Formats: sequence, C-alpha cells, structure tokens
Amino acid sequence: MTGKRTYGFTLIETIVSIVILAIISAITFRYVVSAVMTYVSLERQNSADEEIVSVISRMRREVRTITNTTAATTNSWAFQNRAGNTVRFWKDDIYVKLNNNILASDVERFMLSYYDYTNGLLNPPVNLQAIRRVSVDISVVKNGQTSTLIANVFYPRSGIQR
Repeated sequence: MTGKRTYGFTLIETIVSIVILAIISAITFRYVVSAVMTYVSLERQNSADEEIVSVISRMRREVRTITNTTAATTNSWAFQNRAGNTVRFWKDDIYVKLNNNILASDVERFMLSYYDYTNGLLNPPVNLQAIRRVSVDISVVKNGQTSTLIANVFYPRSGIQR
C-alpha cells in the first residue's frame, strides 16, 4: 500500500463531525422551540388583550348615548340611551355581556366603581343621577395568559348636571 493515496475520512473524523453537528442541532433546536413558545404565549396574551379592549371600546361607545343610569352594582351597570332603550353591561359567570350578547369570555374579574363629578367614590351608588364616571376593572384569562385593565368610562359632557 505504499505509494497509493486513499481519499476520504477516517472513522474518527466522521464521528467527530457527527458529534459537532449534533451539538449545533441541539442548540439550534432549543432556540427554535423557545421562539415558537414565545410566539404562542404572545398570541394568547394578544387574544386576552383584544377581549378587554373590545369590552371597554363598546362601553365607551354606548355611554355616548346615555341619558340616565337605571341600576348600578359592582358587577352590573344599566342605563337608558337616547332612543329609550335599556343598555346593560354585566358579568354572568365567565362572560361580560351587553344585554344578552356576550362581549368577552373567560372573564375572571369585572368590577365597577362609580364616581360623581367631584371624583368622589359613590359606593354603593345611592344617587344614580350623581354618577359621572365609571371605573372598570376587568381581567381575562385566555389559555393561561392573563390580561388586566383598569379604565374609566365618562359620561358625555352634555349629560353632566351638577
């Protein structure tokens, strides 16, 4: 065998190459799995956030037409709009509803606090005509991701009577 050249890799070189490729693959796989899990978590969080934003937006839209509050508790708010219809936001088990329509599901908390024009807390609101601001504390859990928001809903300026 003297004088002949052989081409190729030895068994040791091949094993070392396979081990190095396996290490690189394991590290890369870990980062890919981590990125996918982060993406899934963010999508779940976004879903919970969208539920809350939907509720608050709808409340603010409906309050633009308010004429007077007819009922107010810590988890329910009912009022009359300019058309004479009763609008009611309330929590039923795991849902926040507008009248009987579901606005959000998987609701963990839906708390309402009522304030007068001086920012004084009306708890419980005895004089429903004194309510000028409603603070909404809402928490939604979607697939293990929790989203919480505290927002204010104000009566329209034209409806304020002091």
